[in-house]
Amino acid sequence: MDIKIPKERECGDCQACCIAPYIDDPELKKGAFEDCRNLCETGCSIYQNRPQTCRAFECGWLLGAMDDDWRPDKSGIMLTCNDPFGKRSIFAWEVKRNASNSARIRKGLAKLRDAMQMTVIIYEYGLPVLDNWLIHEDKLVKIDDNIYKLTCAAAKAGMPMT
Repeated sequence: MDIKIPKERECGDCQACCIAPYIDDPELKKGAFEDCRNLCETGCSIYQNRPQTCRAFECGWLLGAMDDDWRPDKSGIMLTCNDPFGKRSIFAWEVKRNASNSARIRKGLAKLRDAMQMTVIIYEYGLPVLDNWLIHEDKLVKIDDNIYKLTCAAAKAGMPMT
């Protein structure tokens, strides 16, 4: 599977990154799965002047990972990358409950894993989306080769739930 960067992708009606992440930035401070105070009917009310926290966020779908129907509000999955365990990993955040249980989503994540040669970590709906999330490998449930899921139950058993 070739990952092609689209010429131009826009968020459209998707607001997953304005709702799902826990944000500790003093300008935006908000809990996970809470609307950002700057979110309005048409999207971000301060988009042109948004804080660095928002500017730095890299939505995998906007960057070209996956097809159009993988936009987070459509697929229920928000893709990001990070570097836990000293190797780059793809994070697949459930922004809709049980989104990763879909055969289509699992198949797509496996294709993305193979194309990028990276581990995929699925974060169950309800877990805070954190940039500096402390990941304990022993809390991950193996779903497939190099595809793991962190569940709320496992997280509560030993991880910080801010």
